[in-house]
Amino acid sequence: MFENLENKWLHMQVYYHKKYTDFSMELHKHSRMELMYCSNGCFTFEYLDEENEKNQIIVDKNCFVLICPYTPHRLIVSNDYAIIMNLEFDIDPAENNLFNFSNLLRNTVPPPIPHPGWNLCSVPTTAM
Repeated sequence: MFENLENKWLHMQVYYHKKYTDFSMELHKHSRMELMYCSNGCFTFEYLDEENEKNQIIVDKNCFVLICPYTPHRLIVSNDYAIIMNLEFDIDPAENNLFNFSNLLRNTVPPPIPHPGWNLCSVPTTAM
């Protein structure tokens, strides 16, 4: 999956921060990459693998799952509650976007885009 991201960037489309109690959703899939972070409590993340086998992962407090596009998945909260922060991203071509995975993978910083009112100066970088 990540080898295909080199000339792409993640464009955030959906986000929420929500408390769930005794909750489950239907198995579903979508075209976006999704990150689910559990800030409190825990939840069960269920997904189908490439062979359509059902798998479950317990996502505890301060843990997350990264869901690839088109992966069938669902969320189950059965023990008490879970507070979940969720981000969904479209994966878009990055031809005209300097903040892309190619630059990140090369560990380079894109050049600043000057604004007419800015007085830009050069700041030397030092090794940490």
